[in-house]
Amino acid sequence: MTPFLVPCLVKLRDQFNHEFPTRDKASDGWIADEHHDPSSDHQPNAEGAVRAIDVDTDLRRPGITMTDALGLVIVRHQLGQDDRLEFVIYNRLIYSRKRHYQPVTYTGTSDPHIKHGHCSARHDGHGWNDTRPWGLETLMTKDELRAVIDYALNDFFVRGNQGPANNNTVTSRVGRDSLDQGVPNPIRGTKTPAWQLLGDIAAAVKPGGD
Repeated sequence: MTPFLVPCLVKLRDQFNHEFPTRDKASDGWIADEHHDPSSDHQPNAEGAVRAIDVDTDLRRPGITMTDALGLVIVRHQLGQDDRLEFVIYNRLIYSRKRHYQPVTYTGTSDPHIKHGHCSARHDGHGWNDTRPWGLETLMTKDELRAVIDYALNDFFVRGNQGPANNNTVTSRVGRDSLDQGVPNPIRGTKTPAWQLLGDIAAAVKPGGD
């Protein structure tokens, strides 16, 4: 039977290729060679399924390391947001499902997994055909995150003729756009600007208030 990589790991490898298009692939791998143990997840099972990939650690994207990339995948598993991996091995540590993906020293082979990260799909077949994104698309450097925040602040928060008495108050785009028609305000019993509604709610729940 022709060996094949399980689809969920094809997706993971494809995401690494997409997010890090110039990454080094010298230490990539999926199907076992003569150096692998017969019990390795890189060995095809009876149906030909290969349940593991190795991904070279040199991602060649400034500000993002393999620690960041695999760390995100691992945290998603620790938080229960994903459950498709049996374990991850990287930099002398293994994060296994049976230990709730908490790190312990890896002693399975003499390879410390420094040049590549190893990801094994679930041994019970769960999630093999699940090709949802793995979260790598959300990775950002500090500069990229700062740019997104700056854009959001500039786009959604505007200054000028927004607050009471046109006092040049900073408010949200929602508050600005609702100044004319207002929003239902159960405290006043009428429609008011969004910023006014938030102020009324804050005053109503203030400790010691009515």
